[in-house]
Amino acid sequence: MAESKLGEVADGSDSTTHLGNSEPVAGPAARNPYVKMLTGSLSGKVFKLERDVTTIGRSPDNELVLDDPGVSRVHARLSRNFSGVLLTDLKSTNGTFVAGRRVSQHALSEGDQIALGESVRLRFGYLDPLEERVEERLYEKATRDALTGAVNRAFFLEKLRDEVDQARIRGLRLALALTDLDFFKKVNDSYGHPAGDAVLVEFVRRAQRTLRSRDLLGRLGGEEFGFLLPESTGPGAVEALERVRQAIETVPFVVPSPNGTIRINVTMSGGISLFSGSPEDGEEVLLATADEALYQAKNSGRNRIVLGTGGEPSASEPGDTVQLVLRQKRLLTRLACQLPVLVRVEKVWHPAVLLDLSLGGR
Repeated sequence: MAESKLGEVADGSDSTTHLGNSEPVAGPAARNPYVKMLTGSLSGKVFKLERDVTTIGRSPDNELVLDDPGVSRVHARLSRNFSGVLLTDLKSTNGTFVAGRRVSQHALSEGDQIALGESVRLRFGYLDPLEERVEERLYEKATRDALTGAVNRAFFLEKLRDEVDQARIRGLRLALALTDLDFFKKVNDSYGHPAGDAVLVEFVRRAQRTLRSRDLLGRLGGEEFGFLLPESTGPGAVEALERVRQAIETVPFVVPSPNGTIRINVTMSGGISLFSGSPEDGEEVLLATADEALYQAKNSGRNRIVLGTGGEPSASEPGDTVQLVLRQKRLLTRLACQLPVLVRVEKVWHPAVLLDLSLGGR
């Protein structure tokens, strides 16, 4: 092929512009349609519209699932065609809106804001592959803990608020667990912070493998982690946390040290709270109750899970042995509450009393 000048076509079979003897210059990358969440715990997340038809709604059968009470089970449809993307309302209860106007069908343009009911907002647009990667990185940075890959504190707490709202409106079960790695400071002091970081990363890896796809694990700070367990009963939540505890305890952690790679034993303690559905029960109460249950697990020997839904403090040893520990002290940093508690003693669930809540003394 003869050398072409800038802007010329070298021959009739090649329409790519060449610059002297350099490689062909790529044209603009294809831009794909997407919707970006503007509200809720998924705010900032981008969903690429890869299929010809994408349905949106609360039902898990939809391609885009939005678990919001204002969204119908099958709320709307996004259809790709040769001219763009068509938005269709599927006889939703609370309506579909574009730029504030209720629509039954609407051909979307870049930048259009879509509202599903009163609380869900999305923006429609197009992204090329590079822009997609940038958006994904921004979302990950905003929602994930950089070290462990678990969701970060802000995202976890926002998701907790959303789950509490859903549980209250729809009468669903919900469990929250707070866990702490026992004597974690000794790992950092004895072997260095790289060893501590390795423990945190491995903890998340093992914990994730025991959880259901709908459960959420978040790093709340340092060695403290939260577990959000939708549709979980008290015994079910205890069983889930026991699986995590056993996964941590049974196999030593391989970590770096100044003297080379070593194996260390790691254990965890956990406290669980259950959503009661009462008007007074919210995310603050759940956090405070789980935190008190975690304190009791620490105070009664560590390496155990305590379930609290109200009553006397209790601590359950690994297996089925239970030692009851009573504590009354001033609330330091979280609100006080009094809720029912179940304690497992030799495989039987018994009521107990949880009197007071605190973050201190771990």
